[in-house]
Amino acid sequence: MTHISKIAAAVALATCATSSAFAAQCSDFNYYPDFPQLTWDGQPSHADKGDQLVHNGIIWQANWWTNSEPSAEDNSWSNVGLMSCIDKPIDPNSTVLDDGKEWIGYKYTSSDVNGIYSFSPALMKDRFFPICTVKDYYSNFNAPECADIADTMEWQPEDDVSLMLTYSVSDCYFDSFSASMSYVDEDGFVGLVATCLDWVKYDYDFVPLPEVAELNDVMFETEIPQVSIATWRNDAPAAYAMQHDDWCGGIAPGILEHVYPEVSERGLTTSIGVVAGSCTEQEWQQAKDFVDAGFSIFNHSMTHAFNDAPPWDQNLTTNWNDQEQIHQSNMAIADNTGYVPSMFGIPYGIWRSESDHYMQKYLGISSLRAPSFVDGQFSQSHGINAADFADNYRILGNLYDDDWSPYNQAHDGAAKITSYLDDTIASGGFGLQYFHGVNDGSYHSVPLADYQTFLDYLKTKVDNGEVWLDTPENIIKYRNLRDECQAEVKAIPYGYLIEFNTGINNCHAGSLPVTLKMDIDKKVKHVSGSLGSSFEQVGKTLSITTAIDDPIIVVLTNLPVEPVNTCNEPAYQSGQTYNYGDKVSYQAQIWQAKWTVDVAPSDQHWGAWVKVEDCN
Repeated sequence: MTHISKIAAAVALATCATSSAFAAQCSDFNYYPDFPQLTWDGQPSHADKGDQLVHNGIIWQANWWTNSEPSAEDNSWSNVGLMSCIDKPIDPNSTVLDDGKEWIGYKYTSSDVNGIYSFSPALMKDRFFPICTVKDYYSNFNAPECADIADTMEWQPEDDVSLMLTYSVSDCYFDSFSASMSYVDEDGFVGLVATCLDWVKYDYDFVPLPEVAELNDVMFETEIPQVSIATWRNDAPAAYAMQHDDWCGGIAPGILEHVYPEVSERGLTTSIGVVAGSCTEQEWQQAKDFVDAGFSIFNHSMTHAFNDAPPWDQNLTTNWNDQEQIHQSNMAIADNTGYVPSMFGIPYGIWRSESDHYMQKYLGISSLRAPSFVDGQFSQSHGINAADFADNYRILGNLYDDDWSPYNQAHDGAAKITSYLDDTIASGGFGLQYFHGVNDGSYHSVPLADYQTFLDYLKTKVDNGEVWLDTPENIIKYRNLRDECQAEVKAIPYGYLIEFNTGINNCHAGSLPVTLKMDIDKKVKHVSGSLGSSFEQVGKTLSITTAIDDPIIVVLTNLPVEPVNTCNEPAYQSGQTYNYGDKVSYQAQIWQAKWTVDVAPSDQHWGAWVKVEDCN
């Protein structure tokens, strides 16, 4: 007995919907070697072009007359997709089979939560009104099955009818199972696993009927792409953050008077260091306003006391208590602003290893601006963090107008700040620029004109995609996610399902958007992720920026990707003279002149040209 996937039937129905009537016929599949074309005496003979045959759990379509055994190595056959009602072992790809009625992806470890996914497409009118569903086990449409009403469905040509791709998901712990389901185990054979029936429906694309034919012609891709997290969000070359120390106690009033409006008006962000024990009720409210504007708050201690005697005054008596200056100040900031700081800025940059040990064990703080002195010894605190920096408790930065800053020594005016930004971009790393107040009497206050010039310069860089600006906490968190978060990719009907297990290790992404990278040979139709997610495909490279706490769906088309023109140097012009260093594109290659030359690029002519790379 043969079967046809009801998912395929839904697509067949949709592609037939070119008039007000709607109908489709479902026919049986033949299994190899039961060829559909017969000899004169009724025996299986061959397949003609377009005939389909099931073999090893895959639907194969003949490209021309053939009587060979279908396989990926045989050009006479094309892989159309996995058969959903397979009763034989297939390659273990975490695919659960439920009697061919629906697709379910199954993820299992001995101690983690199980994620079960049910694929149930539906035909929709105006995207809100279901006409029919393929199989309404868990989607709660309360609509008939398409196969049951195929001969009676009607709508007007002007109606907005689309195929909705949807899946339902349920996360179940072992003690809540209430059903069983078949799946393919590691050896390729069907087994049973307990599941639960508490399902939540997610829609991942609406495909207008005229566009259904563009959907990927292979329902289940057999090659699973690798997913990585881009070095910085939106593929920016570098990351950059700002901080302003000494809020509260009237120490740096320019933070409220100038930093707050100037940064906000440009759509930028910064981080404000709060000295918690000095805050008045009004200053707490203003700190809350900073948070509402998208700024972060970092802990700058309770009293701005010296943690240790500075090298220039070894006889100074200090009165530092780790619990008060770190924990109690963190709690005070959280209680009064609703924002829980995760970064600490050391007053004066003076630090003791004893406090360092306390800080690294304290759960409330996960990053520390690098100290200038530890136990009286110089410690590197100025600089740019490498893209793969490994120590969250030694975040390098540049203090504006500091005597030890090379940018202060080499530049004047706004260039003291912009030069550090330029070097950050050139390095591809993470730069942390920190100040105190602006146009006030605070320590190393920034002149307002220089600050405005710098912000305008920074905004241009951000808008041009040359740098990713965010709070230091988000940048540090993003960098950690690159190491801690691993993607799991499953083939689903017409695309891929991408998941990150954010409940294990330190993969705690929350709502922080992350840029994912993957290479795909087909043009992407749609990406469904968190609210505000975006994607871009350049050639085979797909970039997705989205939060990873929810599953991400990539919907494919059957269209090839558009080639990327990498021959971006000027084309060689016959008869033109080229000088040393000039580059040209010629015959799908980039060439560079080694000296003055007026002949075409080649390996001849005494090496006047050197090939740089191939291009297209």
